[in-house]
Amino acid sequence: MDASVLGKELLGDRPNLPLERTGPAALRPRKCVTISRRATPLKRGLGGVEDDGACMRERGTVAEDVLNPAAPLGRPSLSTVILLGVAVLLAAWFLATAAAPYLSLDPRYFGGYWPRRGWLLTHIAGGFVALVIGPVQIWLGTTRTHMPLHRALGLGYLAGVATGCTAAVVLAFRTEAGWVFGLGLLGLATAWAITTTVAYVSIRHRVISQHREWMIRSYVVTFAFVNFRLFTQILEVAGVGTRLERATAASWFCWAIPLLVAEPFLQWRKLAHTD
Repeated sequence: MDASVLGKELLGDRPNLPLERTGPAALRPRKCVTISRRATPLKRGLGGVEDDGACMRERGTVAEDVLNPAAPLGRPSLSTVILLGVAVLLAAWFLATAAAPYLSLDPRYFGGYWPRRGWLLTHIAGGFVALVIGPVQIWLGTTRTHMPLHRALGLGYLAGVATGCTAAVVLAFRTEAGWVFGLGLLGLATAWAITTTVAYVSIRHRVISQHREWMIRSYVVTFAFVNFRLFTQILEVAGVGTRLERATAASWFCWAIPLLVAEPFLQWRKLAHTD
């Protein structure tokens, strides 16, 4: 008896259990992937699974715009464009005003970090790479374009985060700004490592929606560099606290509060577009 006929007799008339066409695997049902409401073929790769269209009737989305799940496939929503644009502008401002001066290697600019300037520069370098690559990755992932570039930049982002995290842990244990500041910096490194690792593991298992959400969280933590600068300057202009007090508060605010704000936003967008 033909394997496909025998498979139909064993499995009945279940429509969403396509069979392998040849060999011993003919009796084994393949997993259906959760994809867009529109039937769009997938390809194997980072964020893709081979499929011939037989499983394209499931709910959900693979090429979903996380910031706006209602956006058409491959077309970022206006809110996504605006948020990424603001992030790029703020990142450029930070790199020009806060990060670039460290390249002068002026001891006055490093302050108490001069003896540990190597680790501080390593931390800044890792953050710089992740800060620059992040928006590009989110854009390419949302539009599903230039996927080979998306994969290559993803490795660069991982390297930047790993470098920045390692230096942050060293600086957290060697800071002269007090244990509260050190714990804030250690918390930043931990959150950065966890969010990025989960995003990487998700894409390795081809769980696309989870990969996208955790990449958003990872970049929120990456943006702590910018938030730290913004927060301390706002407090300085307002005349609140001493320089050490502002830095200590910012060491927690720069990553914890943005993560808290981002989470309900991510979840609400999904709930709002659930049938």
